[in-house]
Amino acid sequence: MNRFADTDGDGTFNTLSSNDGESERRFTLVDTAGCSCAQIVDALGMSQEHAQSGCSLSTLESWVSRVKEN
Repeated sequence: MNRFADTDGDGTFNTLSSNDGESERRFTLVDTAGCSCAQIVDALGMSQEHAQSGCSLSTLESWVSRVKEN
C-alpha cells in the first residue's frame, strides 16, 4: 500500500516506492490547496489514524479531485 507524506519539508507529498511497479506519484501543496495530511483527513471526516503513516493514494486523489472542483 502506498502512503504519501511530506517528510523532508519541500512541500511535496511523495512516496519512495510503489508496490505495483508504477512510477512514483507526487502531490504538491498546490495540488492539496496547501493542506497537510492531517488537515485533509480531518476535512474528509476520517479519523486521524489515517494520517499516522502519511495519506493513502486514494485519500489524496479524493482530496485533489475536490480541490479541483472548487
